[in-house]
Amino acid sequence: MKVFYAGDPTPVQTVQVKRASDTLARIPALLGEHGDCERIVVFIGPTRLFAVDCHGNKIEP
Repeated sequence: MKVFYAGDPTPVQTVQVKRASDTLARIPALLGEHGDCERIVVFIGPTRLFAVDCHGNKIEP
């Protein structure tokens, strides 16, 4: 998972987890830490799976 702020192409934080359930549990914590972020993008390897906005709503690619 990578946390991005508006206008910044570089993530401010990158988090690696081992299981899908860990990913879903970690998103609310990241939103709490970065409530004013633009998006959190979830990857598996180099493939983008999905992204959420600062409210946890899914963002379409």
